[in-house]
Amino acid sequence: MNSSGERIKEARNLRGMTQKELGLEMHYPYKSADIRIAQYESGTRGIKRDVIDQLAEILKVNPEALIGPVGYDRQDVMRILFDLESKGYDVDIHKKGTHIVVEITADNLAEPLTEWKKMKTRLKMGRISEKAYVEWKFCWTE
Repeated sequence: MNSSGERIKEARNLRGMTQKELGLEMHYPYKSADIRIAQYESGTRGIKRDVIDQLAEILKVNPEALIGPVGYDRQDVMRILFDLESKGYDVDIHKKGTHIVVEITADNLAEPLTEWKKMKTRLKMGRISEKAYVEWKFCWTE
């Protein structure tokens, strides 16, 4: 599962910051700055939206990239697919060799998915680094 805490940690590491440095940027007291960030990252402390927005500003990422989705076990993935279908997306499932392929047809997704495919291709071809790819994902917005 990729929780908000895990996403914060990944973005913090992407920026080369320690928990202490990020906590100090958040204006937390020196003695507890790293503890507060560790609590967010471990999920032992809840994160309000205004804190997410401030973290995103400091880390220079899209706030939505720090929020969700959070569930990725089989049941959660099925719920996401069910929700897509109920929102009018054409979701089709078929077998291709030994794989199950989920096909989502939606005109409004064509542009962002094409952009994503281009970035994945650049990564696979070595035209961009893994760090640049992660950066793109964290900063992607409509």
